[in-house]
Amino acid sequence: MNLDELLGLVRDKRYFFVLHAPRQTGKTSALLALCDLLNSSAGAWPIRGRWCAGHRLGHVTLANSVKGGESTPPLRDPGILVRTIMMDAPPRLGLRIVTPDDHTDIDIEPLQGLWTQAQYFQLTDHARLLIEFTDGRLEVPPMPTDRHQAISQFLFLALSPVVRALGGKVRYAPLRLRIRDGKFREPDLLLVRDANDPRRRNDYWRGADLVMEIVSPDDPERDTHVKRRDYAEARIPEYWIVNPMDETITVLTLAGDAYAEHGVFGSDQQADSVCLHGFAVAVADVFGAA
Repeated sequence: MNLDELLGLVRDKRYFFVLHAPRQTGKTSALLALCDLLNSSAGAWPIRGRWCAGHRLGHVTLANSVKGGESTPPLRDPGILVRTIMMDAPPRLGLRIVTPDDHTDIDIEPLQGLWTQAQYFQLTDHARLLIEFTDGRLEVPPMPTDRHQAISQFLFLALSPVVRALGGKVRYAPLRLRIRDGKFREPDLLLVRDANDPRRRNDYWRGADLVMEIVSPDDPERDTHVKRRDYAEARIPEYWIVNPMDETITVLTLAGDAYAEHGVFGSDQQADSVCLHGFAVAVADVFGAA
């Protein structure tokens, strides 16, 4: 690693770079040393150094000082990335790193495919957004709307007494659900019929008996097709697709390796569950909740 070349990038404010090297060759030590150098001579640089490293890659993120000339203390916390990262919902904007004053904007799209599962856990432990994960890629669903939340609340309140009577638990997003190693989703609603189900864990669920997704208008196929395959892959017995756009509820049940339609229910019908015997909701009431 050529230090003069790196410092030249910093002086030119070209402050995003990725260091690739084999394991145990000193990547972390080199990045820590660079961070120390930048922090120890902060006045000489247009930006301050903040360090973060992962198992499969190391990288330095460099951020502006806080407004009003007050500088932030030197940071060497591997978790700093999760406190400076912001996700823009529109897919065209992708992922970026910003400072607290929202001035520095660094495209981290080149890191897609390189995130580790451990980094995903660290990020979602601190982020205030829904973030999903597939084989090294971060996926950021759009921010829920008022109507989305009203529908989610209605379904949660409808499910709660039924699931409680069975001795189970129902939860709502954000809560990580493992599909398989390297793939995690955050369904709008998920439940287990037995509160002691070993798949229900505090950090993330290893499975569920039923999940529900409220279709997002920005990318309907994500909920209607992609997640249909995902939840079948996770062997989840029942999947509800709640679609505000056409005001239908599709109830799917697992048949082998894929889902079969139990029913597509419209506004003049009741959608009923197979795995939750006796649970049904009037479709018109669901979409009228907003």
